[in-house]
Formats: sequence, structure tokens, C-alpha cells
Amino acid sequence: MQKVILLIATFLCALLIPPVAFAQDGSLSEIGSYTDDARAARVTKLRETYRITLSDKERELVVSRCKGAQGALSKILERLKTTRFEREKTYTSVISALANLKLRFENAHTDASNLDLLIVTYQQKSTGFRLSAGEYETTLEDVIRVDCVFDPVGFRAALEGVRSARKDIVGISSDITETTKSTLPTTFDSLKLRLSTDGETSGE
Repeated sequence: MQKVILLIATFLCALLIPPVAFAQDGSLSEIGSYTDDARAARVTKLRETYRITLSDKERELVVSRCKGAQGALSKILERLKTTRFEREKTYTSVISALANLKLRFENAHTDASNLDLLIVTYQQKSTGFRLSAGEYETTLEDVIRVDCVFDPVGFRAALEGVRSARKDIVGISSDITETTKSTLPTTFDSLKLRLSTDGETSGE
């Protein structure tokens, strides 16, 4: 059983990837999945939220640089979609591995109730990641699609939406990393101690 625990622990360590990767890491094939009206409504709401005003000089500067910025953001979006797919697959595998491990303990009549909390934690954080990643993708698509030459204020507002969404996904990915670095080892140490105690009690 201890070998099983160590194997799962090693597997879970694959989660320890710097969260900033999400901000820099899928294709633009889904970019048309959002209607122009919905996108326009989101950009309008962002304008109202951030109340951005531009001087003539600032407007000129945004217009001269925004196309290059949109190109760079397109590359970020492409990498993000790939990273999102891989991470969601990993989190699903982790949750499944933990559930299988808990079942092994139950079959061995060993209490592993602390695994329940860990499983729920990963499930909640995985859902949070999926929602945050989806929001980040949407904001990136919005700022890429806005006509920044015609509407530099809308572009700047959409860019603020990207920054806010980026902060959310970096936060949740940092949260998952911290769980893997702290809660996971603590849970596994407790399980190993319980196994050792049960072994001594049974005379093994």
C-alpha cells in the first residue's frame, strides 16, 4: 500500500508547474463561437466599468500599436487553449487516482477519510480553473476581435478585461499549486503514519 501512495504522490507532483504559464500559454478555431452582439455588449460593459478616456495623443498611440498587440494576444490565446486542455485532463486524472486510492484503503479496512477532503478540494479548484480559463479565453477573443483602429477606447477597455481575467486564472492555478505542495504531502504523511500504526497494531 505504501508503494501505491508513493506512486500517486509522484504522479501528483506533475501539477507543480509555475502558474504564470497560464498567462502565456489551444487554436483560434473557436473564436467565432461568440456572436458579435454578445461581444459588443461585453466591451460596452467594460467601458462602463473602467471609464477609460484617451487624449488625442493617447488615442493615436493606441491606434498605431494595437494591431501588433492583438497579434501577440492571439499567440497567447493559442497557447492557453492547449494548456487548458492538458491541465483539465491532468486534474481529472488526479481526482480519479485519489478516488481509486481511497477505495483501496476502504477495501483494506483502513480509514482514509482525509482523502475525501482532498478529493473535494481538487474538484472545486478544478472547476474554478475551468471557469477562469474559459473567462480568460473569452476576454482574449474580445480584445483580439475589437476594431481597435475604429474603437481604441473599446480596445483599451477590453484589455483591462484581459488583465482582470488573467489575475483570476493565475490566482486559481497558484491555489492548486499550493494545495499540491502543502495539503497533499500532509495528507499522504498522515496516511503513511496510519498504515504504519495499523501494521504495528496487527502485529505486522
